Order: sequence, then structure tokens, then C-alpha cells
Amino acid sequence: MDTALFMAAAETAKQTIDRVEREIHDKQQELRLRKTVASALRGLRTCWSDGYAGKYGPHWFFVRDFSATLHEKSGRKHIEYQKFWVADIANDPAKFRELAAAGKVPSGSYADARTAPCACGRHVPIIGRYEQTEDSTDGDTWELELYALCLHCPSLSGLGNDFKASYYY
Repeated sequence: MDTALFMAAAETAKQTIDRVEREIHDKQQELRLRKTVASALRGLRTCWSDGYAGKYGPHWFFVRDFSATLHEKSGRKHIEYQKFWVADIANDPAKFRELAAAGKVPSGSYADARTAPCACGRHVPIIGRYEQTEDSTDGDTWELELYALCLHCPSLSGLGNDFKASYYY
């Protein structure tokens, strides 16, 4: 073994480890993002038929309109929103259209969705996620968050803390 080679390897080992750890961290973040985007895409196709929205997993929907207010007495944030789904991507378009025609499922088109800017510069649809985060005999906690969904990047960017709320019942 060559002493100079050994010393060079010893000097660069920590830098190499740090670089690989950063790469792994970045890939883990990318994997989490891609899994969340996949969940949203599945949900936008299927959640229109949820029996108990958000109880057993995320409830995804397109957002036609929304506003955030503070409750006067409690000071808690409340987000009002109008959700809908798009028949063309529903997992059972015929059943979806039948229920939408009967007024049981809110329906719309991509153009009906409110939009927000993505980091890539495009204006993209706003979608929402509603989900039970705690199930307790003392009460349940539910979370609502609004996102910008970009299929060009792809990305799913939260609209920020102003459009994220937790509810306790």
C-alpha cells in the first residue's frame, strides 16, 4: 500500500460520505414527493366515491374556490372551500356522471379549478387534502391542506400555513 494513496483516501473519506448522505437525503425527499403526487393523482380519480371522506386515508379533490378566516371566539383558522372532481379522470366515469347529474357529487372541469403559480412558472390547479390524523375516544383531529399540483415538474406545493388547518372534534 502506498502511503500517499492512503493519506489521500483518509482525507477525502469524510467528504465522500457527506456527499453520498446528501444524495441519499435528496433521493428520499424526491421519493416522498413522488409518492405524495401519486397518492393525489389516485385520489383525484377515486375520492369522489369515499363513504367517509378522510376517515381511512387522504381525501383528495379539486378546489373551485376557497377562503380562510379566523373564528371570532376561538381564534382558530377555518378554511371554506368548494370541492369537485373531473368526470373524465374518474375511475368509474359512468357512475360519476350519474351521481353528478343527481347532484350527489360536485363535478367540474380542469378550467373550473382555482390556480396558483408553481415554482416552474406555470399556473396550475389547486387541489385539497382532507384527512383524519388522530382517532381518539376524547375526540378526533382532522387536517385540511391546499396545494398547487403541477404535472410538468412534477410537484405538489403547499399553499402555506394560511391554507393549512387542523380541526378537533
